[in-house]
Amino acid sequence: MNTNKSPGPDGLHPNMLKQIRYSIYEPLCLLFNQIIKGNKLPNSWKKANISAVYKKSGPRSEAKNYRPISLTSVICKIFESIIRDHLMNYLNKNNLLSKDQFGFRKNMSCVLQLIKVMDDWSENFETNNQTDVIYLDFKKAFDTVPHKKLIFKLKAYGISGDIAACIEDFLSNRKQRVVVNGSFSSWKPVRSGVPQGSVLGPILFLLYINDLSDNLQSNIKLFADDTKLYRKIENANDANALQTDLNSLLEWTKIWHIDFNEDKCKSMTLYSKNLSYEYSINDKCISKVNSGCDLGIIFDKNIKFSDHVTLKVKKANSLLALIRKSFKNLDKSHGRPSTKLLSDPIWNMEMPFGVLLLLVLRK
Repeated sequence: MNTNKSPGPDGLHPNMLKQIRYSIYEPLCLLFNQIIKGNKLPNSWKKANISAVYKKSGPRSEAKNYRPISLTSVICKIFESIIRDHLMNYLNKNNLLSKDQFGFRKNMSCVLQLIKVMDDWSENFETNNQTDVIYLDFKKAFDTVPHKKLIFKLKAYGISGDIAACIEDFLSNRKQRVVVNGSFSSWKPVRSGVPQGSVLGPILFLLYINDLSDNLQSNIKLFADDTKLYRKIENANDANALQTDLNSLLEWTKIWHIDFNEDKCKSMTLYSKNLSYEYSINDKCISKVNSGCDLGIIFDKNIKFSDHVTLKVKKANSLLALIRKSFKNLDKSHGRPSTKLLSDPIWNMEMPFGVLLLLVLRK
């Protein structure tokens, strides 16, 4: 357990539970086995305190720019982790998860997805071919998953019996309240969605959208609810094929009741050959951008990362300035700290102060 995590509504802190683990592991084992046999979770495990986390974009005064994170019972999370491990073993053993889905999976990180995507785009770039990319944004994806349809998909993947029954009970009759500065709202029922902040939630969401990439001609990559659809464009037929695949995704959303946020969907053309095509969602044109942020990496239409590097250097310089100000005495002639650190051999090198400081911090 991560002892730095916050407790749920029951107030049982993970640090306390870890300290008494040798006294409670046997009762917990009996409790977990009884829950699996009876397919019934305690009602207190179905309650969540909602903490609003800022999404790092948009005005802080608007509620839509915050992500609701569920703080649930820590003991329930231990139980969820056991179910999750069994689920993942079953899914991996039977190769049921899509190869296009990254995130919340072992050896399927966001870095690996970026490498694969950049490899595809660079190959097109080096052969003087244009690539059109459509970034799709789900509207409150985790919060709108219909429970009945999710259970239907679980059973379609062969997840049945006690495990499926426990998951169904885990999703049913849930309640939540918002916590702000120690004040609580009243309890409200949760009628859809998988809890963000839970252990099972991400895996259940992956299974729900697992078939999103089926029967597409274009390339698609997913990282949880972050989706990008792209294709090499040589003529109008390629653009039409990309739009056809986009329409197929729209049909999928109508069937499974998860919608795209049209205003946040973007398109981008990499290495333009003056083949300009527009793409639409529900007859509304997707806005075009010349640079984008893909899983935290900023790049432009020529697949260059100068904007990203500039931003990171700016943040690093700001941090270095704060660190530099923390020194009580400085050598004005060289801008070096007049402290015991000067006895270190690296301070005798002719390097900028920032580089020297980074070496010290790393050391």
